[in-house]
Amino acid sequence: MKLSNHLTLEMVEASHTAKVRKIDNTAPMQVKVALAFVGKKVYDPICAKFGRVLVTSGYRSPQLNTAIGGAKLSAHTRGEALDLDARSIGLSNIDLFHFSYNNLDFDQLIAEFEKGGEPEWIHISYKASGNRKQALIAVRKGKDVTYHAFTQELFNKFYRKTKNRSLSFSAFIETETGIVDSGEGSPSVVSLQADAYDRRHQANAKQQQ
Repeated sequence: MKLSNHLTLEMVEASHTAKVRKIDNTAPMQVKVALAFVGKKVYDPICAKFGRVLVTSGYRSPQLNTAIGGAKLSAHTRGEALDLDARSIGLSNIDLFHFSYNNLDFDQLIAEFEKGGEPEWIHISYKASGNRKQALIAVRKGKDVTYHAFTQELFNKFYRKTKNRSLSFSAFIETETGIVDSGEGSPSVVSLQADAYDRRHQANAKQQQ
């Protein structure tokens, strides 16, 4: 079922965790409406610019969200968020973040963690009204996750340093910026591991198609 020009219901309901644990991750009608807005306002413009970027996490039913330890107020449970990985088509998540920040309306735009000198994935949420235009950098240190207000200077400085490996991700953030409450609560380490497993599974499935 098409939700927008490029986003389908199958893409946002897909979850390896739900499949293995036999969890119903079927989106209800009000969630489908929200996902259609996200598709039209966020995913379609991104695909028009870059091509079909991999959706690593879309809708999460309450049961699935609980199973992976997700934040109770996660926008994913309302169908208002997508996690995207531009590396799936050979592009940089740095470019994806900058394009989204400069060209899209959004509630939250989060550069999630760090891998290979760039965000591991990009979280983008969108609401039909009342979008906060809040841009953040998520930092994982052990079991703890903190969110830091995005500035271009911080973003550029951080990635230059991590690429040069002169300072670790968490050490750099701790010395350069303060912590911000994301408003949705930090996901648990269980959530992070489950989401990462889903992402690897979906990426492998895409390569096999």
